[in-house]
Amino acid sequence: GDDANGAGIYQADGALEVSGNAVIADNRAANSGGGIYVAAGSATIAGNAVVAGNAASEGDAVGDKANEHAPSYDGGGIYVAKAAALTMEGEAVVSGNVARRDGGGIYVEPQPKNSLLARNRLVITGGTITNNRSHALKTGGFYVSGGGGIFSMGDTSIDGAVITSNWSEDAGGGLCMPGEDKYQMPLLAMTNTVVAAN
Repeated sequence: GDDANGAGIYQADGALEVSGNAVIADNRAANSGGGIYVAAGSATIAGNAVVAGNAASEGDAVGDKANEHAPSYDGGGIYVAKAAALTMEGEAVVSGNVARRDGGGIYVEPQPKNSLLARNRLVITGGTITNNRSHALKTGGFYVSGGGGIFSMGDTSIDGAVITSNWSEDAGGGLCMPGEDKYQMPLLAMTNTVVAAN
């Protein structure tokens, strides 16, 4: 597939489940969410599902001098917008995805302060996130970019996962969770998880 956001799947709302032996692969979004763009609602990646070889934009790496995380070119595999949540479980795999900016594998958008939206935005209870790449270049400002495997600005819980062999041009080859004053500060809970060789 090839589209501005969510070249493989664009989820406008409701509940999405990608499970069994489903494969979402080789999609190219001109903007964000190469494999899946979750605009609202909830998405679950489970079973032996694979999200692989997708891209959020292509071309040269992007640098941004503003103190801002631009909502573009993010989430090579999966993009989770501020009104959405993602669960990954079982033996699911997110692999070989590329973002021109942040979150090669998975990108979770921030929420404004005092938001009434649900805060458990990314819940991972199994699976593998591997060989994803973020090509973000920080050319100025104070923000943090990167997250080859995962870039999350929402609350994140990880248990029993493997995050390995991901790469970032800037920060957090495996996982990047920056905070900014104008957004809710994200919380991370991690247990029984391997983060290695990123």
